[in-house]
Amino acid sequence: MYSLAKELITEKDLRRQIRILELLMEQQQSTAKEIAHAISSSERTVFNDIHSIRLLLPEGWRIESEGNTGLILHSDNHHPISKVWEHFMKMSLGIQLAKSLLYRKKIHTHHFITEFGTSYETLRRHVIKLNRQLEQYII
Repeated sequence: MYSLAKELITEKDLRRQIRILELLMEQQQSTAKEIAHAISSSERTVFNDIHSIRLLLPEGWRIESEGNTGLILHSDNHHPISKVWEHFMKMSLGIQLAKSLLYRKKIHTHHFITEFGTSYETLRRHVIKLNRQLEQYII
């Protein structure tokens, strides 16, 4: 996934799930233990994330288990990987916030909170995280 887009993802769990997807794309097959080691997490967290990812994958994509040999990310009819990224990026409040600001330059807090079903406090935390991530860029 694009490095700037990944930096705009302010949700820790979503960022970790995307890293798992990237690992499954990079390698034909990976075990939960290998993934856990690569992302500095527990196998239990990997299994929980795999379960969540399976529920969230767009149509035509799935994660298959090959016994004890590992997990495989598979696409029916070779759907483009960009559909997976688009699907996961829509779930990130940080990306939606950045996207809204790029289009409008000014956002009414109440409208944003209502549109994305979040609280003022959650939005405030994401704004702080997003500002931290964007400090290195001149925007």
